[in-house]
Amino acid sequence: MDWKVTTEPTAEPLHLDEAKLHLRVDTADDDALITSLIKAVRQWCEGFQNRSYVLQTIGGKLDGFANRLSLPGPLLREVTSIEYIDIAGDTQTLSTSVYSVDTTTEPGLVTLAYNQSWPCTRSQHHAVSVNYKVGYVVPFTVNTTSNVITAIDHTYSDGDIVQLSNSGGAVPAGLAVNTNYYVRDDSGNTLKLAATSDGEAIDITGEGTGTSFLGIMPGPVLAAMKLLIGHLYDNRETTSPLTIQEVPLAARSLLTIDRIYPV
Repeated sequence: MDWKVTTEPTAEPLHLDEAKLHLRVDTADDDALITSLIKAVRQWCEGFQNRSYVLQTIGGKLDGFANRLSLPGPLLREVTSIEYIDIAGDTQTLSTSVYSVDTTTEPGLVTLAYNQSWPCTRSQHHAVSVNYKVGYVVPFTVNTTSNVITAIDHTYSDGDIVQLSNSGGAVPAGLAVNTNYYVRDDSGNTLKLAATSDGEAIDITGEGTGTSFLGIMPGPVLAAMKLLIGHLYDNRETTSPLTIQEVPLAARSLLTIDRIYPV
């Protein structure tokens, strides 16, 4: 499958303030540079691991349907649409009743639903298009008056269990990181959180600081990103007069540690 990111993440997994703390930088002079390094390092790490960290949309294209469609760039959140060019040359949207989506495997899979068959496509390059969302974490904002959380470009269902994380600050007051919460009152990409499956919505009393996420980024990935940002910040040329050797448990080692799946 040929694929590319069609909608970039709305936030980076590592906040500028957290990166500056790692770099021991306490002025704003290099904020633009460090911000660009955060994005570049995130993209490099994603490419090294063949994963997607913060929610993003991918468009994949293939020449025809197969028994199983493997979706690159995990971790898969949802398939938003599958389109194909029929034998008459018209673009059709495939009904969701025809296929099943498996988000538990890596990479994610699209398979035929029971007693279904793939439609016939025109014999041409990229006759089938699959649009889907991937990412460990989903950025969110809160309304402290209504206790409503808005998940950026992603939907949840009542009863889903989620955990929260934050970079560069603290999650909204009333909530905590690494704690199981239950989704309730979902509507589109808005929701509330409860401490139990049938509990009352939690009272959110502050908006928090930094960037807050639904889901948790793997610690080794964040550590690897900081190491790489530090290297690029300190070494701004393509060559060095020094003999440099990678230290044990450096970025590549951290990125090959067993993966942690999002919630």
